[in-house]
Amino acid sequence: MVGTVLVLFVLPSFFTETHRLAADLLHAMPYPAFQRLARITLAGPRPTHHPATVAGAWITYALWPLAVTLATAVAPRRDH
Repeated sequence: MVGTVLVLFVLPSFFTETHRLAADLLHAMPYPAFQRLARITLAGPRPTHHPATVAGAWITYALWPLAVTLATAVAPRRDH
């Protein structure tokens, strides 16, 4: 539970949109993707160098469940 909260909510606060790689990592996380979908216009309190796209946000929402499903299917079983 702690790991999920850290990845989904705390980790995005360490990335900014000033550098391309950091912006790509930020936009690949679910919470910033939700923020992009909830934003009506690109005009915000500050201009960004690498803004998120709506299509990228939807791709993020499609890939996270796929990645979790694949990790669950591939994870080894421990039988005691």
